[in-house]
Amino acid sequence: LLDDEGEPVMPKSKTDADRAVTSAAMLCKERGFQQWMYEVGNTMEQTEEATIAAVRHLCGINSRSELKTNKEARDKFDGLRLTFSKSRRDFP
Repeated sequence: LLDDEGEPVMPKSKTDADRAVTSAAMLCKERGFQQWMYEVGNTMEQTEEATIAAVRHLCGINSRSELKTNKEARDKFDGLRLTFSKSRRDFP
C-alpha cells in the first residue's frame, strides 16, 4: 500500500500492534503506573520490574513483544491501560 505521495503505508493493525508494544514499554517505566499497579494489588512493589511482570501476567504473555502478534493479549493490555487512564481522571 502507498499513500498519496507514493510512500509505503503500514496496515492499521500493524501500527496498532507496534503502538501497543511501545506503549507497554513506556507505561511500565512510568512511576504513576507503577504506583497504581501497586495500589490496585497487581504488584507487591512499585518497581519497573514488578510492573513488567504484572503486565505480562495479566495479559497472559511471556514478553511484551508478544503484544505485536497476540490480539487477545493486546486487548487485555488496552483494557488495563484504559482502566489506569480512567482512574487518573477520576482521582487527579
